[in-house]
Amino acid sequence: MIWKILKKSAIDSWDEMLMLVAFNLLWFVGALLIVPYPFLTFALFFTARDVTEGRGIKFGKFFGYGRTHWKQAYIWGAANLAVLLLLWFNVTFYAGFGAQWALVMQLFFVALIALWLVLQLTALAIYPRLVEPGYALAQRNAAVLVGRHPLVMLVLLLVCGTLIVASALLPALFVVLTVSLIAVLATNTVDLLLARELAEPEEEG
Repeated sequence: MIWKILKKSAIDSWDEMLMLVAFNLLWFVGALLIVPYPFLTFALFFTARDVTEGRGIKFGKFFGYGRTHWKQAYIWGAANLAVLLLLWFNVTFYAGFGAQWALVMQLFFVALIALWLVLQLTALAIYPRLVEPGYALAQRNAAVLVGRHPLVMLVLLLVCGTLIVASALLPALFVVLTVSLIAVLATNTVDLLLARELAEPEEEG
């Protein structure tokens, strides 16, 4: 399963490499400007769905996804910012104590941040599959999928972490490709896990 996800993600990314680089550059500029960040993040993940399904991707479709789902994008962005700020506040708060228990609390909130990031990657990959995209529904489905397949999601987190570390060593990689690769990887992960979920009842029947 994990090897299949990685292999398909590599092939999909290679097939649309030039466009993914262009979209990654747009996303990076949007992240620097902050305000367009949710819009471009949704556009990128909806486009990643097209990539994994072998559909052609264009600038018009990319921005069209953003315009169609801008409201959900900013609901997600606001909620995500609030949660991450709250979690990070707790990490820095407990850093002010020198006791052993404070270190344990710090590690606990760092683990919560990691879990939250996995949930958001999964939710972003789920949004394009929803007939009527909604924040609560996407988060609930993401939580179910992560809960049922924790090992696969842990590997997803480790691979994404590896890409980010590589980008820290080579910043240009983050500017031109890293986020697009993560979007394709998360999308393929959700695709294959959902396919397995749907296949299990048929096998039991």
